[in-house]
Amino acid sequence: MDRIKRPPSVWITQAITLLFLIPFLFGGISSVVRCLFIGASKCLSLEILLRVIVVSGGISTILFFAFWGLLRRKRYGKWLGVMSLALLLGLQLIGEQSRVIYGYILSGGQVKRAMPAGYYDFTNDAQLIGAATFHVLLHLSLVFLIFRLAFARSAQRFFHNSELPAPQKDPNNPLYPASQKYG
Repeated sequence: MDRIKRPPSVWITQAITLLFLIPFLFGGISSVVRCLFIGASKCLSLEILLRVIVVSGGISTILFFAFWGLLRRKRYGKWLGVMSLALLLGLQLIGEQSRVIYGYILSGGQVKRAMPAGYYDFTNDAQLIGAATFHVLLHLSLVFLIFRLAFARSAQRFFHNSELPAPQKDPNNPLYPASQKYG
């Protein structure tokens, strides 16, 4: 019996977690290295440095265990991956550009009157419509990926069958050496 193939939702989630793991990991390490080797003049204050280490270390740990769990077919990897994708979606939704775009959509195109000048970086409506289309499709694709990873049948089979049982040996099978009777 073959192992179940890794679903595309797992592959994509692994790529996204690895893509975000590397900058968070090296961001925290570079802050410490800058303080140790370059000198105290370029170092952050101790309070800020500790915050950077705790935040980047915590996020890096979650992303690492999500990636490792997805790689090893563990259920905790699945749920850490779902949590990481949901956090990414939440961070995108609270960003300034998303607020402008959803403000534009919900106001029926009257965002320029509702928001102060300089709040948005678009010079005309075509740019805003293009950005709105891109952001909405990006957010919808992340929601789709989250639901596929969490609830799709292929992902459930993949994580449920992480340890397949060994094939049973049939003593009545003539190909099984113990079934042959020696005279």
